[in-house]
Amino acid sequence: MEKYNGDIINPEYVELILSEVKHSNSPYIDISETEDAYDYLTQEARPNDARILVEYALQLHPDSIELLLLSARICIDNNELKKAANILATIPSSATENPDYYISYGWLELKKKNMPKAIEYFDQACQIDEDMSYEIGLNLNQFGKHKEAKRFLIPYVKEYPNDAEALFELAYAYEKTNMINEARTTYETLVDKNPFYPTAWYNLGIIYSNESQFDKALNAYTTATTIAPEYAEPYFNMGNAYMNLAQYNKALENYIEYASLTISNAKIDSSVMQYIGECWWELGNFDLARRFYKKAISNIRSKSPNNDTLYYGYALCCIELNDNKEAIRVLTKLIGTNACVSEYYFARAQAECNSLDKTGAYCDIIDGISLSPNNVLAWHEAMRLYISIYSVKSIEYFLKEHKQYKSYPAFQFITFVVQYCFMHKYKTALKTLEQVAQNNKDVIYDAAEEDSIRHLLSDPYIEQMLQKYKIQLSESQH
Repeated sequence: MEKYNGDIINPEYVELILSEVKHSNSPYIDISETEDAYDYLTQEARPNDARILVEYALQLHPDSIELLLLSARICIDNNELKKAANILATIPSSATENPDYYISYGWLELKKKNMPKAIEYFDQACQIDEDMSYEIGLNLNQFGKHKEAKRFLIPYVKEYPNDAEALFELAYAYEKTNMINEARTTYETLVDKNPFYPTAWYNLGIIYSNESQFDKALNAYTTATTIAPEYAEPYFNMGNAYMNLAQYNKALENYIEYASLTISNAKIDSSVMQYIGECWWELGNFDLARRFYKKAISNIRSKSPNNDTLYYGYALCCIELNDNKEAIRVLTKLIGTNACVSEYYFARAQAECNSLDKTGAYCDIIDGISLSPNNVLAWHEAMRLYISIYSVKSIEYFLKEHKQYKSYPAFQFITFVVQYCFMHKYKTALKTLEQVAQNNKDVIYDAAEEDSIRHLLSDPYIEQMLQKYKIQLSESQH
């Protein structure tokens, strides 16, 4: 059998030798073949087989420095640090001209959490062979030591600016040490030099997304999937980008594509099922939204609400589909595990209101307000629910029974809404709004996020008064 295909060891040859060894036969394998076989088995994530082969080869070549170093490295990877140190101690002094000797000691010190000493050994390896700095940087990145990885990758990239793998590792190290500008620039340099590098495009897309440059992010993700159509992760992130752009149909397409590439019958990705559910919710198909939320829930190991957003979305779908009993059950569980979220109380109040449980709904409205007394949108929701339980005529009483919150700007603003819309006390209402505009402009901006309030604030008289205090609610200025 041919041992090598070009410079790459033939996997069939490795498997043959390994099989012979496991069956207690005595095949011959030389040192360089063992090193190459070790690399192959390590890349295939077969550390036990790599160890068997190296230990067998050492029986054939007991004085081989290269195999002793491999054996020590295997021990280090398995946290057998004392054994690794003993092996390194047996290596003759002639090995000090071998950079792998210092790299092995470096990894040993790294495992002992002695970074300064490890760096000393790595520096010695680079003095013998400058090109070792890439291997060191790569491994430090994989070990999660990104700051130290930069120390070795930066000089290597200066020496070899067209090395795509080194550029990627350096960009990744920059990204992981929050040097985002440097990471972006390095990824951009990489894809400029090597445009067919899908992982670099993907990571660049993540940076653009985090900077809210969604058009650039989508271009980067699309490029990654054009180069590698089976590369799943960019589809998921494209879904996220389209969600941020409120393009829910396109988000849905990409989440489904991601799911088709990653989901098997044995395992369902809960997060993508949830996001597909959110897309259907935004598109107004509450039945499909609930189905996908339910799929996501069914794949969560623990049946307790450990993903509040998922369970809350599912409960809202139940309310829209008039399954109020199920909504109340889920929301009650959510409140039991997280009793400090006003939205849960308001949602349960809606389900109770639909079920004609006025007492329960009223209690939940009061609890919701008590948790968010300075949230103007919470007051708006409380007011809406209160009117649905009682009547428009009783809304004035709604204000009177919450006088303890009169110092809160959010309460003052909702007082203006009630005075203007329901009590028709326009002059009084404008004075109330003016007081808020003078002292708490942010409350008005927050309130304008609700479409009905935004419409109210666009009334010419109100708009004129707001302009007096330089409050602009146009899309370009809000």
